[in-house]
Amino acid sequence: MITIKEKRNGITLIALVITIIVLLILAGITIATLTGENGILSKATTSKERTKQEEGREAIILAIDEMIAEELENGQKLTIDYIGDYIHEKLEIKKEDVTKNGDPTQTVDVIYGDYEYEIDDKFNVSVLGDIKHRVIIEYTYEKQEEQGIIHLKVKTEDKDGIKKVIKPDETVQEYTNKEKEVIIDYIVKQNGKYKFTAEGNNGNNKYRGIRLF
Repeated sequence: MITIKEKRNGITLIALVITIIVLLILAGITIATLTGENGILSKATTSKERTKQEEGREAIILAIDEMIAEELENGQKLTIDYIGDYIHEKLEIKKEDVTKNGDPTQTVDVIYGDYEYEIDDKFNVSVLGDIKHRVIIEYTYEKQEEQGIIHLKVKTEDKDGIKKVIKPDETVQEYTNKEKEVIIDYIVKQNGKYKFTAEGNNGNNKYRGIRLF
């Protein structure tokens, strides 16, 4: 009697497991390539943001160039102080979106679109960052008989909060609880220039020069 053995072709359990593992590894690599810190989607978002930042910077530079030309026609030389007073008209933004720093003015901060820019006294324009992460410094001054007090308010809308404030005497006030608003009272005994620098935990910096007479 002749016995015929049937030959069966199929995938063994081990081969199936190995195939699934390989597919999972490939899927993980694909997801990381798309969504990782240096992934395709992240790079595309960063590129888009940089394009918007550069468009805003070029718009500010163009506005400054127009102001230079207008002042030349009037026989005047453009100053950083004049830019701080009138650039909002050129950019068609609100006046409160422009901040003059220092007295006399040393730099001008401009909010244009979704970003904040800095104009220095050489009319160079640089990007400070997204307005959602910016640090703001406000102050009032109270004069007393033999001294005065600068009431400083530092605030940010960034979730990481404020990291530190450097005072004019170079002392540093540090914060560890991600405060979004802090108040500092700084005593002065004579008129002069006083510079405060605030830094957020996200790395954004802001300085405010105050001149007292």
